[in-house]
Amino acid sequence: VNMKDVVITTSQIPNYAFYEKQSLTRFVFPHNINRIGYSAFAGTSLTGDLVIPNGVEIIDYNAFGVCVKGNSYAGLNLYGTLTLPESLKYVGESAFQSASLVGELRLPSSIQYIGKRAFGFNSFSGELILPEKLLELGDEAFAYNNFSGSLKIPYGIISIPAGCFNRCAFDGELILHDNILHINRGAFVGCSFRGELVLPKNIISIGEEAFMGNFFSGQLVL
Repeated sequence: VNMKDVVITTSQIPNYAFYEKQSLTRFVFPHNINRIGYSAFAGTSLTGDLVIPNGVEIIDYNAFGVCVKGNSYAGLNLYGTLTLPESLKYVGESAFQSASLVGELRLPSSIQYIGKRAFGFNSFSGELILPEKLLELGDEAFAYNNFSGSLKIPYGIISIPAGCFNRCAFDGELILHDNILHINRGAFVGCSFRGELVLPKNIISIGEEAFMGNFFSGQLVL
């Protein structure tokens, strides 16, 4: 489907627009959209790279994520890279969950919200740089990816959700700022962070298994 020259009067790809259209293998986006709706492409057969056009501000719940197959869930099989626009502000729950995406995940500096499992269960690699404007993360937002290098948590994030970076294979340092109040269950479980773990000065709670399966060295000061 090539919608490059189509003018969308509602400025969005509607909810469930192509849901479970298994014959859809390639899609060219129109240029005048600012939102991709609920489950718009879930359950399709899109392949290759996925390029979200500039102007899109919202990628909503499960837009490219999983669909129900009997009693189980199935994701897309893109097996390509993901390109996100600088206009993007909101990535909803499960937006790209299990889409089989690979390569580096480059998050635009404009993103403020990343929902539950939004980028989870893919095969992203390379360094993950979280934008400074980021204000909220959901549970398992980046779980089960293959990131490397260090990770710095932006100042706007004061609570690390449960399983947010579960099994993400980092091999550098974890940099936490002092205003983080809560690190929830399994937030960094199964990562491979190294170096010294410096806990935030204002930390209130640390959940079960929050740092299980890492390789920190040096002193730990509570």
